[in-house]
Amino acid sequence: MTLSKSIFLLVFTNLLFQVTTLNAQIWPGDVDNNGEADNVDLLYLGYAYGQTGPQRTSTSIDWLAQPSGLLWGTSFPGQSLDLSYADCNGDGVVDDTDIQAISQNYASVHQTVTVPPIIAGVPGIAPTVEIKRSTTDTLSEGAVEFFELHLGPNHYPSFYGISFTVSFDTAYVDSVLQVFPATGWINNNDLDRVVLVSKSYIEPNATNGKHGRLDIAYSRTNGIPIMGSGLMGLFAIIMEDNINGKTGGFINFDFEVLDIRMVDDQLNFQPTASSISEFYILTTGVNDLILDETDFKIYPNPASHKIITESIKREIIGYELYNLQGQLVQYDFFEARSVVEFLLDDELNGMHLLKIQTPKGLLVKKIMIVNQR
Repeated sequence: MTLSKSIFLLVFTNLLFQVTTLNAQIWPGDVDNNGEADNVDLLYLGYAYGQTGPQRTSTSIDWLAQPSGLLWGTSFPGQSLDLSYADCNGDGVVDDTDIQAISQNYASVHQTVTVPPIIAGVPGIAPTVEIKRSTTDTLSEGAVEFFELHLGPNHYPSFYGISFTVSFDTAYVDSVLQVFPATGWINNNDLDRVVLVSKSYIEPNATNGKHGRLDIAYSRTNGIPIMGSGLMGLFAIIMEDNINGKTGGFINFDFEVLDIRMVDDQLNFQPTASSISEFYILTTGVNDLILDETDFKIYPNPASHKIITESIKREIIGYELYNLQGQLVQYDFFEARSVVEFLLDDELNGMHLLKIQTPKGLLVKKIMIVNQR
């Protein structure tokens, strides 16, 4: 072989090596390289969190195709996608600054989006996200209301990350105030680091007609799955004020949790099921004080024939009973008294909301009516 041929082969081999080790263009925040930066990208970033590799020539999280760099030589499990895609800012390490890229570029698109998989599970058995409150299910106009995010209905042995969308009616919600960091079992009671991405915006949902959208994702970062269920996070919203004009009553309000994607420590997507969590907005048209339930005794509950209400601190001047469609089905007003007993109409059955009126404010209580007639 001549010297010139040897040099040519050496140069060609070197160029071929460089081409095969060059990374494709990286869009900061689109960790799974599906064409869009969204909450699913945090699941991939959580898997790669703490990994290191060659830096890019340019360190930036601007939504531009960043200059190619050397691949890190390790791929996400079951895929050909290199871990370098999780290094959103190109500094050679996957950390919190890369999470900022997802937040900053959220919902940005650079190509036709490939929708990540959702595996439909059996409702009541498959994992879902339930929205609950530690206090009453009744919400107030103009108030800051706090909600809990629970993973249920069962314990899950190999949890690593989850992303989902909370859908709601913007006619009743002024804004999303905050999504709080993970808490409880998901971060091993603050012993493990769990990262968060959230984004709220207005986008019509073709499935349920709601326009409010809150995207959330949590991911562990130490490569170790955890078993658990129950409370994993919280969020707060500001309710619209004077929702129903000056007409008092109740309005049904619900959160629908959609597009749930849950993964284990190898990014295996698990079957999940959507959920609907129902609440009730107390509409008054005035700034009535919502009283403390501990100031009252309301029994029996469940009730079949009658309900007795005893007030410890304030006298009662009336009551209103609503069904879950927000319809007033029974009511009475009277001279102030500390104990009220009233019979239930024969046709009432199922869950109802009882509103107790005092001169100083209101109390709302869920009552189960079991019609045995």
